Amino acid sequence: MDRTDFIETRTDVIKNIYTLYSYTLSDENERGWALERFMKGKCFIVEPFGNTLMFSPSRFSGYKDNTWQKHCEMRGDGTQTNDNFRNLKLYKDVEDPWLTMKFDEFLKRFDLQRNEPKFFIPANMNLNDLESERHCFFISPTHCNGQKETAWKSFRDKGIAAIGWENDDYSNTPIEDIKEIYADQPKAAEAFSLMKLIKEGDIICCTNNNRGLWGIGIATSGYKYDENIHYAGKDDNDEDSFYSHYVEVAWLCFKEQGYILTAELNISPTEKQWQPYGTLTRKEIPDYINNYLLKLNPWNMEKHYKYEHYINLLKANKNLILTGAPGTGKTYLAKAIAEEMNAETGFVQFHPSYDYTDFVEGLRPTPPDKNGNIGFERKDGVFKEFCKSAICFDNSFNQKPYK
Repeated sequence: MDRTDFIETRTDVIKNIYTLYSYTLSDENERGWALERFMKGKCFIVEPFGNTLMFSPSRFSGYKDNTWQKHCEMRGDGTQTNDNFRNLKLYKDVEDPWLTMKFDEFLKRFDLQRNEPKFFIPANMNLNDLESERHCFFISPTHCNGQKETAWKSFRDKGIAAIGWENDDYSNTPIEDIKEIYADQPKAAEAFSLMKLIKEGDIICCTNNNRGLWGIGIATSGYKYDENIHYAGKDDNDEDSFYSHYVEVAWLCFKEQGYILTAELNISPTEKQWQPYGTLTRKEIPDYINNYLLKLNPWNMEKHYKYEHYINLLKANKNLILTGAPGTGKTYLAKAIAEEMNAETGFVQFHPSYDYTDFVEGLRPTPPDKNGNIGFERKDGVFKEFCKSAICFDNSFNQKPYK
């Protein structure tokens, strides 16, 4: 029997992507099952989770609230899910070497490799949009004292994040004009300026002052208006408060009861926490948010921080010299840095007989001709061969969309 519980929104899809990704991090049978889906899938949905591109087979992503249990009982037809994506105009077919490269990087974290698949990207995006930098927005669910949990549940249940003030639609109003409207209310002007900057794929965090976060999610729209869409509670005058300005959000990380404590986020001493008060703030995506969202465990975070210093030096100076006595781990460290950067590597051990002709290029004897004469021809050394491979790789697979 065919399945008919097709997705209706991108939020449905993003939740399925996150479900399948979560299975890959499990120690149970779900991990093996999820990895098999990645190996067998023919078409993959692509969605930005902040600055990380996430992939999921379209057959799994195409049904509402899908799980491995549902999928095993009744897999559904991949052709039907793909047609549904197209008919709803949520996603469009794209084939591109850059996407293939990003997909390979995604699979590498699970030690998987496979042939080129086909991709669906959000219908209103292009490759430039997928690669553009995302931000993290921290938003309070209400200005009403003591009613944050109730207001947060409105955010979660409606799949939104909202702000208040006047009930006027600013969809077509430039930020500068909004600043003029709220010239005597700087907090409102700042909040609207940031609200209008939110774009699909940005990370949205609902704050509980400085105590923690009610939830973490992915924006699936820019600014929208719907009068009184969010009930924020009763204000100090015991009057009902409603918010009308919002963005759609796929809320992924939250607790059924309570909130995510600040201590659970493993905030590094070098990082700054969000501002505890205020309606809306924006930051570059903090590592502690990215790590929590992508379920990177403390070992992975420790490893990331360990190599981050070396990676930054290498990016700034283009070369890095590691010193130390034999057996102190220089080669191991070099390999680990390269692995953390998803880089191609090659190793050469120099010895007294190793010279320029071995490393760069030189003349090498050719096999004897029919008369027994031996000639010479120029041959590339290991370094030049590696450079050629790097250029070939860059031209073939690293064709990133330029801004």
